[in-house]
Amino acid sequence: MNPYLGFQCGIVIEGELWFSSFWGNGLFRYDGKTAQLVDCFSEKGAKLFSDVVKYKNKLFFVPLVANNIYIYDLLSGEMKSISYKDPKTNDFVFAILYERYIYMFPWSYSGILKLNPETFDMEVIDDWMNEDFRKCQLSNAPYFRGDYVREGDTVYIPFCNAHAVFELHMDDGSNSVHDVGFQGYATIATDGKRFWMGPRKEGGIVSWDPAAGEISEYKGIPEGFRGGTFIGSTYRDGYVWIFPESANMVLKVDVATGEITEEKIFTDICSHKWSAYSVWNASFVYMGQVKDRVLLCSGKSSEVVIFDPETKNIDRYRLRISDVAAESYYEEHNEKYIAFREKRKTAKKGKSYFRECAKYGIEEFIEDTDKDIMQKEDENNINNGERIYQSILSILDK
Repeated sequence: MNPYLGFQCGIVIEGELWFSSFWGNGLFRYDGKTAQLVDCFSEKGAKLFSDVVKYKNKLFFVPLVANNIYIYDLLSGEMKSISYKDPKTNDFVFAILYERYIYMFPWSYSGILKLNPETFDMEVIDDWMNEDFRKCQLSNAPYFRGDYVREGDTVYIPFCNAHAVFELHMDDGSNSVHDVGFQGYATIATDGKRFWMGPRKEGGIVSWDPAAGEISEYKGIPEGFRGGTFIGSTYRDGYVWIFPESANMVLKVDVATGEITEEKIFTDICSHKWSAYSVWNASFVYMGQVKDRVLLCSGKSSEVVIFDPETKNIDRYRLRISDVAAESYYEEHNEKYIAFREKRKTAKKGKSYFRECAKYGIEEFIEDTDKDIMQKEDENNINNGERIYQSILSILDK
């Protein structure tokens, strides 16, 4: 069992990081020293949840692969679940708490699920699946990737499967689909006047000024960029940072000039080879914002990264659990990963094998793995944990 944990669903509560594990059904909390197993969800599998929302003393876990919405009571320690209509695979990709409702936005579900966290009453908002949307629709790919801009009761979300941006007013449910041309999008950020969007897979960076009705595309992608998907973005002091999932670099956009460069302080994280620490062959599997900091989880190195766009400082650490804790919950890798591990056991010299979308010769793979095992233990020592703990506390104290 891998003692290193990754996550794509987390929340900071009173200086502690609470998260569901990427591969397993464990709920963990990190206090700056150790990652402690809090409870286990009754379902088994990888990537069970996409997001978590805190309402009063309860955590609501938003199902991605899970068949139910899970609720954990922070006071009593009770875990329970509630069902919703017609659960499928890859249902919701993120959620927003607005007043007394939780809005769960779809990956592939047929509408936005509006949940009353007191009564568990639900309704589905699907009137946006109309002619305006269909005119912009490019494919049957996921509706949304997870990035959004919120201004009061209004949410702006770029479509993955349409050249459009969705605008929802949560106070009355009114909504509209804006045609912004060009391509499907994965990320969105605003400089206060224009929205800046990154492509879902291929294409340029697009800016949209809804007041002026102006749309511009910037294609000056840095040399060495190999394309791929993005996971989220943020704006600060004249720049938009766009963080990759399968893409190979963090892009930095100057909103005054449209110039696109690589943010090189992330180069070694994004180019990290597959290792014993990896949870998924992706630059980042999670991005969230805690006040003025960006919280990330690397898939390739299984590191949690806190980035301060103002100072350009990053803190990096790994969530490591004891061997006993690692055996206390259930991890379930996908079939491709299991097949890879079985091939590794019987591999013959000179053959090549695949792990996710990366290809390795078996000699290179063994050499890489041996290096990982021999890395100095102080890479994960307590000083790193204490440092990140103080960093989280400083965020909350601001």
